[in-house]
Amino acid sequence: MQKSTFYRADQLTDPHGVGVVCVRKRNGKFNLTPVTSWNTFGEDGSAFITFELKNSSHSAYCIVDKRSFTFCIPDVSISKEVHFLGQYKGVYTNKLEVVHLKMENLGNRYLSAPAASSVVYCCKLRQHIAYGDYFLFVCEICEVYADEKLKPLFSYDSRTALGGANRPRSVVNDIKEGYKLQKKKAKNSHKG
Repeated sequence: MQKSTFYRADQLTDPHGVGVVCVRKRNGKFNLTPVTSWNTFGEDGSAFITFELKNSSHSAYCIVDKRSFTFCIPDVSISKEVHFLGQYKGVYTNKLEVVHLKMENLGNRYLSAPAASSVVYCCKLRQHIAYGDYFLFVCEICEVYADEKLKPLFSYDSRTALGGANRPRSVVNDIKEGYKLQKKKAKNSHKG
């Protein structure tokens, strides 16, 4: 993983795939939580990321407490591990021991990310907004790391299936093929 730019990372993760929040707990261990809906934007030379977590999530508590964390875009090679991250409560479980993810230090003893991350945003919490059962987090992106050899992970089927980026393209192609077939059938039905 090498230092990168926000704009290059945005190109590598377009459309946005699955993210993983990686934050240090008070006991020094890391808690990781998958996030399937997030957004990045740049303004006046600064870059930001927004996402939401349930307010009962241990990661949400840790972000508010620590204010610094990484937001990672995992590689497809760790899709099973990422899927299982959401199955355990970080307050009770050391998720890294359960899923056996190797972490990479990012030059700061408080910031680490799964080694198999295609993009890593090092973030600082700027604001969190409570609404209903969720917190909306608005965070500044301070540093970006990327490994362009890795493929970002995406979620499908109402967020129950994980895979690579080729699936959305095939769905689009299926829709195009279906449209062509409908057009052809309509044309043939008018000939009779």
